[in-house]
Amino acid sequence: MAEPTMTAEERSMVDSLREIVKEDLTPFYDTDFNLLRWMQGYNCNLDIIVPKLRNHLHFRKTCWDLDNMHKLPRSHPIQQHWQSGLTGLAGKTENACWDLDNMHKLPRSHPIQQHWQSGLTGLAGKTENAIVNVEQTGANDYWGMLQTYSLSEVMKSRIQDLEIMFMEVMKHERKSGKQTSIVYVMDLGNLKYDKRLLTLMTGPLKLISQFMADHYVELIKYFVIINAPSFIFNLWRIIRPLLPERTKNKVRILGDNWREEILEYADPSALPDFWNVDGQSIFTAKLLRGVKFDENEYFKGEIDKDCKQLQVPAGKIEYISVPAEAGATLKWTIHADGELGFGVFRAENEEETDESLMEMVYPHFSRMAGPTTAPLEDSFVCPKAGVYKIWISNQQAWWHTLKIHYKVSVGNAV
Repeated sequence: MAEPTMTAEERSMVDSLREIVKEDLTPFYDTDFNLLRWMQGYNCNLDIIVPKLRNHLHFRKTCWDLDNMHKLPRSHPIQQHWQSGLTGLAGKTENACWDLDNMHKLPRSHPIQQHWQSGLTGLAGKTENAIVNVEQTGANDYWGMLQTYSLSEVMKSRIQDLEIMFMEVMKHERKSGKQTSIVYVMDLGNLKYDKRLLTLMTGPLKLISQFMADHYVELIKYFVIINAPSFIFNLWRIIRPLLPERTKNKVRILGDNWREEILEYADPSALPDFWNVDGQSIFTAKLLRGVKFDENEYFKGEIDKDCKQLQVPAGKIEYISVPAEAGATLKWTIHADGELGFGVFRAENEEETDESLMEMVYPHFSRMAGPTTAPLEDSFVCPKAGVYKIWISNQQAWWHTLKIHYKVSVGNAV
C-alpha cells in the first residue's frame, strides 16, 4: 500500500477533521482521501462540513430488517442474496444494516439492476488517477423503473452501485497513494424529448444527482455527456439552475465528433464496444445493455382503505410516532401527493422533535420525488426500545400542502 500523497496543508486539514468526527468514523471510511474530499467539496468550511459528514456517517450505519424485503409491491428473490451478505443466516429474522461499508461485497442482484446496468470499465488512462463509469442514460428505462418501484427501492439499488464505484476509487488510492475520482460518462443515445423526460429530469433524476453530491462529495471529476441529441442544449438551460453548483461545474457536453473528443478523457480500452461503427473496433470495453421494464408489471395498487391521512403544510415537518420494544418489527406504507423528505428516527420520548438528539435508524432522505406511484414501503427490526418517529418533511415546498396516506404497524418482539 502506497503512502498518501498530500501537501502539508492538506494533511493538517484532514487531521483536524478526523479528530472532530472520530467517534462516527468506521475503519473502512477513515482514509485520508475520503476526508480530504469533504474539505475540498466545501472549501474547508468546517461549520458546513462537520454536520454534513456526520449525517453521511450516520446514514452509512442505519438499519432495517432484510427478511421483510419480500413484502414489497412486487416479490423478487432479493432476500436470499441480501441475507447471506449482511446477516449470514438465511431464513432467520434478524436485524441487519444498510452497512454501506460492506455493500460493495454483495452480489449485484437487485432486480432493478438488470435494467440499470453497471457502467464501470476501468482506469481512464488519459485522465490521470480516474476510473471510467459509463451511464447508458438515453437507453435506460427510468420511467418504467419509477412506475414499477418506489424511489426508496431505486435508491437501495443505486446506492450499491455508488458504493462499488467508491470502493474501486479507494482501492486505486491505496495502490497509487494518489487521490482518485470517477469520469462519469453519460451516453444520451436514443434519448427522446417528451413530457416524461422533463418530469424525470426535474424530479427523480435531479434528486438522485443531489443525493450523489451530498453523500459522495468530490467522487466525480467530470460528467461527460456524449451522443447528445440537438434538444439537449435547450434542456440543459432548464436543468442547469436546478443542479448543485459543484455538479454543474463538472459537466462537459461533447459535440458531434464525440467519438474523437471522448479520447481526450479516456483510453479506448475503457470505453464500450457498442460505440463502434462501420466495422471498427476502436472501443473495447464490454458492458451489458439494460432491458426495458414490462408495462404489465407497472404498479397498479390502490390506496388501502385502512390508511390514515396526514397533511404537512408547506415548509413544515410532521412525525408519525409509534412506541416499540427492542426486537419488534416496524412496518410502513406511505403514499404522497408530492415531493417529500423521509426518514425514521428513534427517540426516548414522543415529544422530541430535534433530529440531532435522536438516533437515525433508517436512511434519512431530505428530498424524495413525488407524487408516488409505488408507495414507500419497508420494514425493519427495532434495535432498541423507544419511540420510533417517521419523519415526513415538506420543507422544500413554498405553497403546496403535502397530503400523505399511510399505514404503520408494529409487530411483536420475537
